[in-house]
Amino acid sequence: YSSKDIEEKFKLLVESHFLIRCPYPHSSENKSVPNLTIAEHELYIIPQIKLHLLETDNTGESEPKKQKIEFPDSGIYWRINYVRFNQYFRDEAIITACSNYFGEKEAEIVKTILMLADTKANALTLTTNAIPYYEILQRLTKTINMKSQELDSYLSTLCDGAESFVSKADDRSGGMYVVNIGKILSRLVQSIAISVIQDRFGSKCARVFRIILAKKALEPKQIEELAMLLPRDTKEFIYKLFEESFILAHDVAKGPDFSHGQAIYLLRVDMNQ
Repeated sequence: YSSKDIEEKFKLLVESHFLIRCPYPHSSENKSVPNLTIAEHELYIIPQIKLHLLETDNTGESEPKKQKIEFPDSGIYWRINYVRFNQYFRDEAIITACSNYFGEKEAEIVKTILMLADTKANALTLTTNAIPYYEILQRLTKTINMKSQELDSYLSTLCDGAESFVSKADDRSGGMYVVNIGKILSRLVQSIAISVIQDRFGSKCARVFRIILAKKALEPKQIEELAMLLPRDTKEFIYKLFEESFILAHDVAKGPDFSHGQAIYLLRVDMNQ
């Protein structure tokens, strides 16, 4: 690579927030252990780069003849922004999940909203920043030649249902749309848990887990009826899930106390656990 190529790649990584400046000690401080700080607006400022100095430094001259070069960014250090990489991998997982669940066109819409909101939002927010309808349409018209009527149809599909991938946040500018990151990640985690249970205990056990997950809390008799399994098999699957801490149980008193026969036992899933 030439120095110019490296400069362009470096600037691209900083502008995309994949590289971030390190905190630095302020010259006014006189401490044996300096306090390293950096203002938020400085995190992605690209310093002055003088390529002719880099060329001079790489001429291959012997050390004694080399002159000491003062670079404009002396004292500025950079590190990998792991939060940004985690955000990028998260977005890739969301786009893949959308493609598998809906289709390629819907995945392109979600990808476009994520890209337009890319460096604007906090990585830990449950939704992206709201993106205007016409910005989404303009980008999709350029990339996959999507028309307005087609976009309306796909947005309706993405926004439909309680576990929607996309939501309409506002009616301004033809509509403002967000990607429901929290909901999607929750569904991905549930899918992974179900897949693990199915691999370890079989499809019938996974069915029991899905029923408890969907209904929030159920008695063993209710699970047996909904899963349409034999009582003996249902009890065996419940025991396996309980033993491996995939489900939890708690008792609820029917009356004022927990006397014999006056309690019911509810089974539930704690996805955080």
